[in-house]
Amino acid sequence: AAGPLPAELEVRLARAVVVLPALLAEGRAADLPSRDPEGFAERRALGFGYFLAGEAIRVRTVPSALQLLEGIPGIEFSGPGIVSARMRLLQPCVLRLFLNGSALGSVSGGRSSGSSIPSLLASIPKESVEAIEVYPSGAGAPAWTGGVGGGCGAIVVWTK
Repeated sequence: AAGPLPAELEVRLARAVVVLPALLAEGRAADLPSRDPEGFAERRALGFGYFLAGEAIRVRTVPSALQLLEGIPGIEFSGPGIVSARMRLLQPCVLRLFLNGSALGSVSGGRSSGSSIPSLLASIPKESVEAIEVYPSGAGAPAWTGGVGGGCGAIVVWTK
């Protein structure tokens, strides 16, 4: 019983350049901070924390980043001129403030270390703010903010 005979096959391919049609991609880059657009979008999609960006910031008629935090659960303001802000702390822990990914200060039980967080936030004009992330607890905060079980939470401000 003889098996099949071996065969050879030679295939020659011609070189061809295929020109693809132009593609126009449109997006809403204004709704993501330019310094960390992918990270911001991923964190917002996870659903932890509160996020302000794009139109949500543009339509607000307030002077600074401090007033943009009005209405976010866990942020308290005092005085008619909104002179202070703090997280409602259920236990002693440290809230940290980040500007463009860099730590600026922290507040523990309502007392700040270094410059006051409300003063720092009040010094950032609303027109300069691209996005804000607020994490009321360490459980939902990104690890780079000191969150995930260890910290109290964070406010992250991204500027243009």
